[in-house]
Amino acid sequence: MRQARAFFFFVCVGIFLLGSSSVAGPSPWPANYILGLITGQKTLTHAYPGPFYYMVGDLTVAPGATFTIEPGCTIIVSASDTLQGGGDPAHIEFTINGALVCQGDAADSIWFRSDPGCAGCWSGLVVASGGSAALSYCSIAGAQTGLASFGTATLANSQISSLYGVGQWAGQVSVQRCLLIGPGKAVGTRGIQFATVSDPQPADPQPTIIRGFAVGVAGCQVSNAIATDCQIGFQSCTCAYCTAYGNESGFWEWTAKNCISAANSSCGFLGGDVSFSDSWSNPNNYNNCRNLLMTANWNPFFMNAPSDLRLRPDSIFMGWSDTGGQIGAFGPGAGPPVAAHNTSWGRIKALYR
Repeated sequence: MRQARAFFFFVCVGIFLLGSSSVAGPSPWPANYILGLITGQKTLTHAYPGPFYYMVGDLTVAPGATFTIEPGCTIIVSASDTLQGGGDPAHIEFTINGALVCQGDAADSIWFRSDPGCAGCWSGLVVASGGSAALSYCSIAGAQTGLASFGTATLANSQISSLYGVGQWAGQVSVQRCLLIGPGKAVGTRGIQFATVSDPQPADPQPTIIRGFAVGVAGCQVSNAIATDCQIGFQSCTCAYCTAYGNESGFWEWTAKNCISAANSSCGFLGGDVSFSDSWSNPNNYNNCRNLLMTANWNPFFMNAPSDLRLRPDSIFMGWSDTGGQIGAFGPGAGPPVAAHNTSWGRIKALYR
């Protein structure tokens, strides 16, 4: 009987120890793996354990927390969500309820990359209501939407290559001097929606370029932007100093001032109010526009279209804007002091002989 009791005791102890070991779970994640909840202040450094970090599950920045990523860091996003949680258990979601600070520079960018060959396999950056993101010299690739915001976000000098580019669903989003590349104009995607697109240096602007979406820019207050290789370049926008080139349609509805629409396969301007603008080499240059003021349909004389859409120095449109500067995505620039539309027809005619 004593032997039986002793045997039973050791069996119970063994079961308890096995159970305790299993509760302890697997060994900790490597130092350069990121997932779960970020609280307080956290920085991903270029030095060890960086510069490469692996996002293997949903990542959330808590309210009041600040998540900083140093220049030169690369975040590689897994094709599947280890945690299998959130709104999309199959894909990794990166949600910012606090603050995300990604301030790269011209010498050292910050990279967000999906696993090779995985397009649209993670959410992209999602700024929740009350959250904020400050992004400069960043590259975001392989996401469903590069930047989707319900809070406050600034994207400058950055590149997004994703199914959708930038969406402002609430709050305020500013886009400056960026490149957005979509999956192609046949796919129902949008490059920028409801955000503000501008350049902080109107005397020497570097336009935001939107390429390869069904709609390049939609519902935005936009200046200094180029839309190309889209079904529609600009739709329902208030546009100033913009260029639409090589789309199916350049500008659809709303307002366009100091703009150029050229070499689109359908129409240059469709509907809306158009002023101080040029529509060239489109089957329909101005179609059902409500108001036309100081518009032309002359060759704008680009430097080297389609790769370089700056105006040649001798282009009449170097001084065509309502303020006397150049029109199009690189305007107003320094510009001549007198608007070209106040000069004689002799100067204009000489360019077109």
